[in-house]
Amino acid sequence: MKKPIVLIFLTLLFGNSSASSFGWNEALLASMKLQEDYAYERTVDSYMRLFRRDVWTRHRNDEFELQDKRVETVEIMKDRVDNLDLNSEFLVNTEFRFLEYDFEKSEYPLIALNEDSIIRIEHVAHRSHHVSTYGLPTSFDLSFTNTDIIGAIPMKQDVAREFLISRRDSRGNVNRALSVALYFKLIDFHENDNRFDAEITRVDIFHGPLRDRGSVIKSFRTEKRG
Repeated sequence: MKKPIVLIFLTLLFGNSSASSFGWNEALLASMKLQEDYAYERTVDSYMRLFRRDVWTRHRNDEFELQDKRVETVEIMKDRVDNLDLNSEFLVNTEFRFLEYDFEKSEYPLIALNEDSIIRIEHVAHRSHHVSTYGLPTSFDLSFTNTDIIGAIPMKQDVAREFLISRRDSRGNVNRALSVALYFKLIDFHENDNRFDAEITRVDIFHGPLRDRGSVIKSFRTEKRG
């Protein structure tokens, strides 16, 4: 099992791009699609209780009606899985932190992702005893095969000084959080620890934190092959 050195939790999903936001629902469907011969019958009741609550409530005490609804729900699940394009680019938004300015290299180093990092995609049930996923995973982890494409943020010293000032509050505290839009493609899924392997295609780092991110100050991209 991969042990995270830097554990970054997903907090928001937004972005102006053709990439699809990758939340818990998308992770659930992707996990099904990436498992060969996925046994839909094993999770159909859980799926019905979570996504077709009215159907489950109405028919749960009639085993004949419930069995009909199981068959119907399996087809719904398969249809939704088929409609998920695993060749498409997905997006999560998270945060990195910038460290003290490196005067020799004229750059801000980052606390970002490394080969042991994960990003956790959580259902609200992961942190609440009042909500349930009825046996479905409460969270999924993303690990990345090419985190080495993420470097530091180069910045001339005078610009870096103004940047730091812009992040300082009236008490002199510096908010070093930076909003990050991380684009990736899925490669594989490990059922034993509910973890995806993914390849980063692009990383956009914004001027500010998640809720006030401003403009992009640095992008990292995977070099196109061939």
